[in-house]
Amino acid sequence: MAVPVLCVLVVLTFLAARPPAPLPAGAPAGEFGAGRAHAYVRTLAREPHATGTAANRRRVGDRDVR
Repeated sequence: MAVPVLCVLVVLTFLAARPPAPLPAGAPAGEFGAGRAHAYVRTLAREPHATGTAANRRRVGDRDVR
C-alpha cells in the first residue's frame, strides 16, 4: 500500500515543480518574455566579446544586465 502512495506523491511533486510556460515577445513589459530575451541574446551572440575587450564594450557596453 505504501509504494503506490509514494509513487503518486512523487509524480505530484514533479508536476508541481515544473516551471511556468515561457511568455512570448508580446508579454507585458513588467513580465519576463522569453521571446524578447531570445531576440536580445541573439544580438549579443553575433560576435565573440570576451570580458574586458573592445568587442565587449561595443556589444554590451553599459547595458544593465540583471
